[in-house]
Amino acid sequence: MLRGLLPLLPIALGVSVYLVGAEPPPADRRAQGEKLFNDGNYNEAYDLVRSLVLDPESQGDTLAADFSRAVACLQNLQRSHEVDAFREEAVAVHAGDWRLLARAADSLLYGEHYGFVVAGEFQRGNQRGGGEYVDSTQRDRVRALQLLMQARTLADQDADKPAVSQLYSQIVAAVSFGREGSEAWRLQALTDLATLPDYDEAQHWRRGWGGGSAAKGAPVDADGNPVL
Repeated sequence: MLRGLLPLLPIALGVSVYLVGAEPPPADRRAQGEKLFNDGNYNEAYDLVRSLVLDPESQGDTLAADFSRAVACLQNLQRSHEVDAFREEAVAVHAGDWRLLARAADSLLYGEHYGFVVAGEFQRGNQRGGGEYVDSTQRDRVRALQLLMQARTLADQDADKPAVSQLYSQIVAAVSFGREGSEAWRLQALTDLATLPDYDEAQHWRRGWGGGSAAKGAPVDADGNPVL
């Protein structure tokens, strides 16, 4: 009896090794990442959720939620300086997923809009060791609009019209971002979406969503009439 089972032993061992070494399915990894996040284990949660975000097979609302959780992990770890690179990496992998693009735009609009330029590179958020303090509000808005325009082209082919309508509401919010109330005059200026503006000099205090550049009034001519 034992002699008859011996030829099957290598096959059985191979199956066992495969099962032990196999990666859990995405749903299980996602649940584990959520638990790690809720337990405050942000570093472990980020590593796990990041792998889900950068998986080319991930898509849709689930992917967008994973992206938001990964960004939240970095923020909780005070590693905001890593968010920009992670965002662009996710956008490159999922350039055809409009929900991910829209969520990436959200992370720009409602994240930190200040940082430091160190050795010629922008580091978002607080920075130890000096550097030039700058405001990124206008640059972040333009990058968000770029992503939203890319998302709109894809979303127009989507049959989920309620979700698409939310995207258009998001576009409206991005267009009017920083242009509410007394700043509404800024809406008369066209935004160049082909080129990202440079970072602005910032005051060493925070206004609005993060850093604050010096306030400017509406342009007027020599006689005080508004320039339209």
